[in-house]
Amino acid sequence: MIVSYNVLARLLCAVQAESPGNKEIKYEFNCVHPDSVNDFARMRKQLERLIFQIRQGQRYRNVVHVAAFCGVIAALAMSCGPASDLISSNDKKIDKNIPLPRTTPVIRATPTLAAQDPALTLTSPSEEINPLPTEAKDDLQRLTVTAQPLAMEPYLGMWLTREELNRLPMSGPAWENLKGAANKDPGLPDLSNQSQLNNVYILAKALVYARTGDPLYRDQVVLNLMAAPGTEQGGRTLALGRELVAYIVAADLINLPADPDKDRIFRDWLRRTYEELLDGRTLQMTHETRPNNWGTHAGASRAAIAIYLQDEAELDRTARIFMGYLGNRDIYDGFEFGKLWWQSDKNNPVGINPVGATMDGHSIDGALPEEMRRGGKFRWPPKETGYPWEALQGALVQAELLHRAGYLTWEWEDRALLRAAQFLYDIGWPPEGDDEWLPSLINYAYGTECSSSTPVRPGKNMGWTDWSHSRSRFSE
Repeated sequence: MIVSYNVLARLLCAVQAESPGNKEIKYEFNCVHPDSVNDFARMRKQLERLIFQIRQGQRYRNVVHVAAFCGVIAALAMSCGPASDLISSNDKKIDKNIPLPRTTPVIRATPTLAAQDPALTLTSPSEEINPLPTEAKDDLQRLTVTAQPLAMEPYLGMWLTREELNRLPMSGPAWENLKGAANKDPGLPDLSNQSQLNNVYILAKALVYARTGDPLYRDQVVLNLMAAPGTEQGGRTLALGRELVAYIVAADLINLPADPDKDRIFRDWLRRTYEELLDGRTLQMTHETRPNNWGTHAGASRAAIAIYLQDEAELDRTARIFMGYLGNRDIYDGFEFGKLWWQSDKNNPVGINPVGATMDGHSIDGALPEEMRRGGKFRWPPKETGYPWEALQGALVQAELLHRAGYLTWEWEDRALLRAAQFLYDIGWPPEGDDEWLPSLINYAYGTECSSSTPVRPGKNMGWTDWSHSRSRFSE
């Protein structure tokens, strides 16, 4: 929702006046005379949240209140001139008429439900997967494997296709690290916890299943996918954005649609997560307003949902929001920016500074202003913060998913993502800890040789790329 200063103030006050007894609606700032753009942004955010909550049925639960709210909008529209001055769609900030060039997607247009690859050479299970039911352990001990298991074809190939999986090694440090993670007890899914790692450990199990065909790994993935829905409640969209994408990729890798009843439950949940209100925000809203790590993680999960559900309209919108984040304000300019200390053009703020951007004689080409400001005002050398790489976790996964759907994301805005990584390397901030899987994905996408190591920890939303993306796509 976009509302002019005066109209927004009157609308908020009128809504308050028309909702007697509703104690939840409180505004801790002056609704009538906003003193700054920040005041206006807070007011707009309050209204956006209120609208989403009404849609979700969390406020105005009776017809009288809903009618009163709608009446307030109508009355203000009549008294304040054109309705477009009162409330307009967020589509005013997105240009759907500019075509986004696409190539042939890697993702299959026709999903595979349970195809087998008889030519696949696989090894038999040799390690115990924990946890297993006691009876399953006993059966495994009595079993003498004489035939090689066959993994089902990935449903769409949204992260890896069967052909790509076949080329991946089943030995070496990266594989052993992945296999060890897949054999661990992952705990229980909790998508309200933005720091939990169940998601990437379930992804590890899905990857090992997709490469080996061992059904015990698949069983563990399915159990966790069925336990995940609803666990996001009570959390924030940052947690949902970080956690969800790995589960969706795992579902694709194990071909969850081969189990129609379970897949139906999973799909219904994914549809709900688009507009589910979490701490006053939705996943879509976060992606479209937050040009920082919140938005990039939300965008990665949003892209994964759209691909899995084969929702072309949602996928196209996701791609346009992402192009806007990378710097194309003609495509989308609806973000809410914070302090502009690191923006090279403060009148046209972007998620990644453009080619040639400088400040006080220093290159800030590729800098992520919303993350760099976490370290404070512009200074040189910058005050170190881990947020730029954290934001790139979401951005790089979002880019690869959209690329596999046919969008030329890695090339957008003068290779914005490569420039972002190069800026961080140039100022002496290489990825560390749970960001160390990112160079493999960068090298895979661009054919570069960013310093990378193996084995590495998984990230917050994805991981294991030192195994799955250790070779550049240009070498395949």
